Amino acid sequence: MNEHGQPETQKKRRGRVFPVVFGVCLALLLVWAAAEIARFCLTVIVPVSGSSMERTISDGDVVYAIPSAEPERGDIVLVDTSESDYFRAADAEVTTVIKRLVAVGGDVIKCEDGVVWRKEGGGDFFPLDEPYAVGITPDFGPVELREGEIFFLGDNRASSLDSADLVRDGQPLLLRQDIVGVVPQWAVALKGVITPVEGFRLTVGNWLRGLFS
Repeated sequence: MNEHGQPETQKKRRGRVFPVVFGVCLALLLVWAAAEIARFCLTVIVPVSGSSMERTISDGDVVYAIPSAEPERGDIVLVDTSESDYFRAADAEVTTVIKRLVAVGGDVIKCEDGVVWRKEGGGDFFPLDEPYAVGITPDFGPVELREGEIFFLGDNRASSLDSADLVRDGQPLLLRQDIVGVVPQWAVALKGVITPVEGFRLTVGNWLRGLFS
């Protein structure tokens, strides 16, 4: 017993608990910091505006995109439209759009009776399985994509300015180099978490800037 009537073993036990708790907290802090660094270095934050990707991504959602990812057919991509006269005329303030990549150079793409068909590398046309699509896709094509060209559509086919509009108006398609990021599936699945987290970060960031400005 010590002078306070506490057994020495209990005092020693408490002395051992503190370093363990401190170590766990430190480890969690380091993991969080590493995740923050990885997020900052490997991804870009994408606030979504508009309904062209409903129901996959809604107006007001925030997702992450990976600039270094190699886009594949079916991926959700960020496309830089700043060099397109057609997109600038539609909305000069919007320089990047988020859409779904449905065809690449060498493909032939068309839509008949609301069904999108694709032919790859000289093969046969096959209908795309598009469970994400909302509404009826207006007919277009067939369009044979040259090397480097891309064809993208919004998931909300009734409310999207995309490659189908370019084709209908005789405008040039955009290029692979105009894709500036790929939105991974995990970012779409976690949009309900990412959106409030990034909203909180923005609020704190604005508060800190106001505090030190």
